[in-house]
Amino acid sequence: MIFWSSGGRDIFAPAELKGGHVKATNCLVQLQNAARLAQTLLGTAYQKIRFEPLIVHKGGLHTNEIKVLRNRRITFRSQRRLAALVKSGTRLATAVA
Repeated sequence: MIFWSSGGRDIFAPAELKGGHVKATNCLVQLQNAARLAQTLLGTAYQKIRFEPLIVHKGGLHTNEIKVLRNRRITFRSQRRLAALVKSGTRLATAVA
């Protein structure tokens, strides 16, 4: 879980790091669990925090896994977001831009 403040904006970016095969359903479950945990930890603090779930990978995603990732959203408070696919080595500022 990444909590980051930059340029006057607060960002919460749960990140699933994948070095090999990406199993989309497992990634989504992990990201949703991180969102639930953060919601519990933050309580009512940081009401305007931006939510950006990330799957960081080294490439070679299967088409079926990408389809699953494009059809399920992760929920944090009232925000529902698709997980962004980010290549390893990408700067966080670029990933959440």
